[in-house]
Amino acid sequence: MNATMTPHFIIIGAQKAGSSSLQHYLNAHPDISLIRQEANVLQDPFYSEAAVDELLRRFPADAADKVRGIKRPNYLNLPEVPARIERHFPDAKLLVTLRDPVERIVSAYFHYMQYGVIPVVPIERGLRAILRGDYDDTHPAAIEVREYGFYGAHLARYYDRFPAERIAVILFADLVTDGAATVQRLYEFLGVDPTRGPSEASRVVTKGTYSLPRARLLAQRRRFTHDFDRARGIVSPKRVTTVGRYAVSAIDAADRMLSRVFPSDKPRLDTELVAMIRGFYAEDGRTLERVLGADAAVKLGYTTAERPTSTPVSPSPSSASPAFADDAKTPRAICR
Repeated sequence: MNATMTPHFIIIGAQKAGSSSLQHYLNAHPDISLIRQEANVLQDPFYSEAAVDELLRRFPADAADKVRGIKRPNYLNLPEVPARIERHFPDAKLLVTLRDPVERIVSAYFHYMQYGVIPVVPIERGLRAILRGDYDDTHPAAIEVREYGFYGAHLARYYDRFPAERIAVILFADLVTDGAATVQRLYEFLGVDPTRGPSEASRVVTKGTYSLPRARLLAQRRRFTHDFDRARGIVSPKRVTTVGRYAVSAIDAADRMLSRVFPSDKPRLDTELVAMIRGFYAEDGRTLERVLGADAAVKLGYTTAERPTSTPVSPSPSSASPAFADDAKTPRAICR
């Protein structure tokens, strides 16, 4: 392994929770080098020593004197990854973005439909089926749609293995409402000069596609650009053939036409479905409060009724660094 070009930080998740915006902000700093392509080499079935070595060769030559990072928002959820990070990159800092679990699962639902790995059906019906586990046998990727929202359980696994001062949790809401201050604190956490970054952090949120006709069309597009292992729910980019390029071009043109006809606004869920989602993650919300504290839990949409009245306790004996809130006993999110 090329030890001179190992990453100083890893964006480990959560999926559909603002990691692309975070990547944009970090790339805007001249002293940070972040590999553009997601690094899946620490997860099954892509993991190998050779794959890790190849990853490190992706850093450009001028990254040697910069703070280097990689990104893979799936890592937060995958139980095999923490030990591999500890083995290969034991000194790396870990960055996590979290989003209201209702908003995240809606975004993930449409994202997975566009990849053709879950049925293209109205969200009111499809999300209920996913939460009940109806698709688990026929569409295993549906498991990820719901499991990636268990922030508390996934974070606890990392705090059990890594000291709290090496983990920074960023709330999506803070990136949207107070991006500049949040990014400044993140620069400090990574050890780069905040004054060398952009003076303002513009709102950068990847706009989702929330239209069923467009989702159905984009799922057809992915057939030419990705390989699908439906038995394991794995999607991987593939080399696009000449015929595939023509097909993709035609589908893109059709999608532009559909975008003018079908609105792509985020759907409004009925109150019963929202309550179902909140209830599904309520117990994990209590775990999350024990990990991050009450302020972060409230910002993520967990209500007072969902939270315990006991004082939060740290999942790690390590004290928190200045990158976290001022309660030295409890690791907190980088937030206002």
